[in-house]
Amino acid sequence: MRSPDPKRQGFALPLALTTSALLLLSSLSLQTLALHARQRSRQALALCLGRSATQARHRTT
Repeated sequence: MRSPDPKRQGFALPLALTTSALLLLSSLSLQTLALHARQRSRQALALCLGRSATQARHRTT
């Protein structure tokens, strides 16, 4: 039986760790983008509601 090539020994663990780190960073980036989009959406809604309330007050006076 042949012994494994020393250059190829221990290849799976570093590859698995690198892949895991890459997936973690990707998911964190996506979560950050989603939270940012949600915050912008809420700000836009608040701005619209504020404008609507202001316009309604001006119409009644």
